[in-house]
Amino acid sequence: MLKISRIEKWKLALVSTIATLLVIISVLPFYTPNKVFAYMSIDINPSIELSINNKLEVLSVTALNTEGERIIENLPDWKKQDIAFVTNSIIDESKKYGYLNEGSNLLITTVKIHQESTTKDIEKKLEEKIVIISETLVKDTIHVTSVKSDENTRKKAEEQGISTGKYLIEEAENRDKEHKEGEDAKTSSNHLKNESIIKLENQRDDLEKKEAKDKKDKRDHENKKDKKDKRDHENKKDKKDKRDHENKKDKKDKRDHENKKDKKDKRDHENKKDKKDKRDHENKKDKKDKRDHENKKDKKDKRDHENIKNKKDKRDHENKKDKKDKRDHENIKNKKDKRDHENKKDKKDKRDHENIKDKKDKRDHENIKDKKDKRDHENKKDKKDKKDHENIKVKSDHDNKKNKDDHKELEEHIFYY
Repeated sequence: MLKISRIEKWKLALVSTIATLLVIISVLPFYTPNKVFAYMSIDINPSIELSINNKLEVLSVTALNTEGERIIENLPDWKKQDIAFVTNSIIDESKKYGYLNEGSNLLITTVKIHQESTTKDIEKKLEEKIVIISETLVKDTIHVTSVKSDENTRKKAEEQGISTGKYLIEEAENRDKEHKEGEDAKTSSNHLKNESIIKLENQRDDLEKKEAKDKKDKRDHENKKDKKDKRDHENKKDKKDKRDHENKKDKKDKRDHENKKDKKDKRDHENKKDKKDKRDHENKKDKKDKRDHENKKDKKDKRDHENIKNKKDKRDHENKKDKKDKRDHENIKNKKDKRDHENKKDKKDKRDHENIKDKKDKRDHENIKDKKDKRDHENKKDKKDKKDHENIKVKSDHDNKKNKDDHKELEEHIFYY
């Protein structure tokens, strides 16, 4: 193996550090709970504006008139509290001071700061909370109107020192005055305000329809772009796979060739590696220059780029998760198979051991029985032989005695004669 030089180690460490920083920078915006996601203004007579984060927690409460300041002074701890809780507290305080009674109108205006597609779920949750707040006020015959606006309108309202909702009402009143100038000069300001709110509701419906159409167009555009990106990605992947395959083949041939080469070949290899590092460095520099150029583009391009990057990161994260889950599943399966195999082996070994033991016990039992039978047979035979021997001896003694008696009788007889 070739030794890695200090310069190469330094280069590898630098590349790893840059990659880590890029990942942190790209992921950091999604983990900032103190970043404002949207503004929500509440107009009764007190005008109050709330800023909220992507968890729908209140970050700041701003009074836009003296009545609003009076309400805020008596609010309970609102920091990092849920938007619904803080809104209900403002409504309760307004009722307490007589700003909100039966038949009153309440205008809620929301201005979303971030328009990314990833915030759709958060926006939906915010709308659900506003609906719940509206339903709780129906029994008090309080009419709640919810309107969406944009950042430009909020900035114009901020310049005039009023809420976004009041700015929209004044705009509607001015338009209405232009149309009805000289016709109905006696119309009361409250009646005009009610008409303005109705118009705002109509504008909201038109805006929602327009947003739905824009979302559909945006979805179609994103689908086309995704298909194109997918095709480009597949082409790049095929080229990369082909390149990787060729590189692997070249490396294998190169390794086989390097084993036969002398020190000169080693120096040539190092030179090639330096050139490759130089090329990689130049490619990274080109990519960095390209990124710097892209960062100078307008907000729309930046948003599109972030959406593409977010989708890619999400896909990469899902791929990594799928691979990890697959790996974990395979590990669990392998462990289970190994355990089952070991259990089967243990059972088989136990069975074989028991069979061997049974055979050995049977054999030992048979040997013991054979030895016992043999011993019994020998004992019987010995007893029989002994008995026969004793019988023979007794008979022999009897015969000897008889012979002696006959001999004695014969001698006596001879002696007699």
